[in-house]
Amino acid sequence: MATVPLARPGSASVVADPTAPAFEGFTYGELSLLVGSSRPASLRWLAEFLAPAFRLGPRDAYRATVTLEEDSRRYKELRLGRPPVGTVELDCFVNDTDVIRLPAWASAPGATTAFQRRSRALYAVDRERRSVTVVSPEGNPTARTALMRVVRELAMNRSLRDGGVLLHAAGLAREGRAMLIAGPKHAGKTTLLLHLLRHTGADFVANDRVLLPSATSTTLRGMPSIVTLRPGTLAFFPGLQRDLQRRSYYYRRTLAEAAARPRPVRPWPDGRVGLSPAQLCALLGVAPTAEGTASVILFPRVTGSPDTGRLVDLTPDDARARLRRALLSAGLSKKTSDLVTFPDDPPAPDHEQLEALSGALAERVHCLECQLGTRSYETGALAAECLRVLAG
Repeated sequence: MATVPLARPGSASVVADPTAPAFEGFTYGELSLLVGSSRPASLRWLAEFLAPAFRLGPRDAYRATVTLEEDSRRYKELRLGRPPVGTVELDCFVNDTDVIRLPAWASAPGATTAFQRRSRALYAVDRERRSVTVVSPEGNPTARTALMRVVRELAMNRSLRDGGVLLHAAGLAREGRAMLIAGPKHAGKTTLLLHLLRHTGADFVANDRVLLPSATSTTLRGMPSIVTLRPGTLAFFPGLQRDLQRRSYYYRRTLAEAAARPRPVRPWPDGRVGLSPAQLCALLGVAPTAEGTASVILFPRVTGSPDTGRLVDLTPDDARARLRRALLSAGLSKKTSDLVTFPDDPPAPDHEQLEALSGALAERVHCLECQLGTRSYETGALAAECLRVLAG
């Protein structure tokens, strides 16, 4: 992997020039990024959101530089500089079931700028310099998540191009052994994750995305994402909802900011609430961990039966088929985006490669269907059974 030698970043809390960006090193696997912000508080939020999956600290060289500029004048200049013709739709950010496409244009030789109206963010990418600048107006609450998505997209793209596979799964680990909860949206992954974390003493790995770094690896690594709690999930844990309101948690705030300036938690229009991974861990009283050894994969299925649920072993063929459907963005032909790519990046993987990787994982790991009855979360019986399986 080619890298760019750069000066070591200083501490985010010690900046000689108050107008200069603060910088911090972020490393995911073999990818190291130098990330800066004109507002150190945004950088501290990013570090809390991404750790421990992303390691923090200086490196001798960095793959790329990512900088957040919260500058209303600069934001306006870049928006006015958008050409009347020559704009294209570019794949920018890969989600669970779709890719966010944004209008983009050539802003200079070897440079591209994309505009996301909803987030009020412009993404200026200089591929030769390997730099990405996120420009947002001052006081924009979505600036932090725009920065996070760029850093995470770089990590996702590079992980896939280096031979890894991303799964749409939650994860927890106990004594180094990892259990995944895999499946499509609305399968019950987050609700089951919360139940198991509350009853097993396990550590939190991820709530929505997990990376298998290579075909030969048995290590699973979390890929941080916003924790979305739906009204149905919160209904199973009424004490959790009260604690959430009391602590004033919201994913765009650090733990310290929430404690210093309490305010009512305002759900999205559909009733969902968004937390950072650090906030979820604090809410549940569990520790986060970056990774674990792949041991068990659960595929939840809501049965509606009046019982506490049970685990059923899957045949190898069924396990492979379910894991293929649990690939992140499984229904899309493309699994990597085009905005934050660089000239010497390896080629993107094809669908067959990713399916082969997921199939190999299914053959090495104990795969079960987790049948969820209407009383699954009333007792710790299901959690005890999951813990027994995880212990081997």
